Amino acid sequence: MSNLEVIDREPAVPVEIQFSTKFCSPDSDISYTSTDNVRFLVHKQNLKVNATGFILPSEESTNTILPESTKVLETLFQFCYPDRHPNLMSLEFEDFVLIAEAAEKYHVHAATNICNVRMKRTLPNHAIEVMEYSARHNHPDLLAKTASLLLDVPMSTILPRLPSHLVIPWARIECFKEYFCS
Repeated sequence: MSNLEVIDREPAVPVEIQFSTKFCSPDSDISYTSTDNVRFLVHKQNLKVNATGFILPSEESTNTILPESTKVLETLFQFCYPDRHPNLMSLEFEDFVLIAEAAEKYHVHAATNICNVRMKRTLPNHAIEVMEYSARHNHPDLLAKTASLLLDVPMSTILPRLPSHLVIPWARIECFKEYFCS
């Protein structure tokens, strides 16, 4: 089961659609449109193998509008083809996080691996954001790295950002810290 959020099949009011310059193969069998109205023509077989979180429409003529921007989808689809993958290391953190979230959402594992490497490299500057990402997507090694960096951050800042299953373990860390470090 996928957590794919399909916005709409086709917009009610016709809008001008542009086509991606990288993903416009005439023999494609799937069409996705970004939130900024760029259409991507991709191959179902590539997504079946490299991005198991996409819902693959049964009809070739179906277009699905996705809730991601052109920049995110273009980067993500590059990980689904046998070509050199894009360099995520030079992206601004805010842009990179959107790609990392989409990679997790659509199960683009080639991208999630490099996203984890990039997340580690952003520490300690983005420790809270990395903690949220690693907790949300079950990356315990990355979560452990961030936990050690956030021991001095007040619980009132951390707890609202944690999923419920991690609140008690974090509170235990706080109790341990107060008991032994006071």
